[in-house]
Amino acid sequence: MWMSFSHSSILICHQRIHSTERPYKCEQCGKSFSQRSHLICHQRIHTGDRPYKCGQFGESFSQRSNLIRHQRIHTKEWPYLCEQRGKSFSQRSHLICHQKIHTRERPYKCPEVSEQLQSPPAPVDSHRICTGERPYQCRECGMSFTQTSHLIPHQNILTGEMPYKHAECRKGFHQSFQLIIHQMIHNGKRPYQCRECGMSFSTSFHLLCHRRIQTRKWPYECPACGKSLSMSSHLSRHQWNHQ
Repeated sequence: MWMSFSHSSILICHQRIHSTERPYKCEQCGKSFSQRSHLICHQRIHTGDRPYKCGQFGESFSQRSNLIRHQRIHTKEWPYLCEQRGKSFSQRSHLICHQKIHTRERPYKCPEVSEQLQSPPAPVDSHRICTGERPYQCRECGMSFTQTSHLIPHQNILTGEMPYKHAECRKGFHQSFQLIIHQMIHNGKRPYQCRECGMSFSTSFHLLCHRRIQTRKWPYECPACGKSLSMSSHLSRHQWNHQ
């Protein structure tokens, strides 16, 4: 599929997504960006500049898009409508998530068993995903989560607690799935092989990360500073630094 643009400058910016070119460099920290607008947004981290102000309560934001999302709380504007149920949402991502309930789409696979989730999530959890509600807040950093099961591993990382320990080597981990992966290393199981270089990995997830390094594909971009990362978990840790 061919994408078309009204101006050559927009095409040039788009082509940088496919390449590794990042001509706009921050003089303060050395980070580079593919677009000038991303650099300007990033520089506000250093300066503390928040030019977009809410006229109702006075909150300020570094990006216009964040202000627009915030203002929808006051105006009760829900522009994204589900045609099947008639339910409206404040963000497009929430609508897409909601529509997957109707289609029974399960795009997220477990890297260990390579099976899609068959049973729908609990009604409360499903509702929170769609509405953006995050009632479980971390006392250390203020980050919020939809489920306690997501909050607890996050707190383990911050406190350094590693409750999941390997019986033989006693190495500890923040989350149970990290222990499972570690056990595969002890067993010597590496069933996932890279077709390019022949390297083998214990999980398909590690193979995917390896392939992204080879292809220099960084699909997770920080909306605050424009930095791209290869894993969603790296993006989460990176975004925490902005807070």
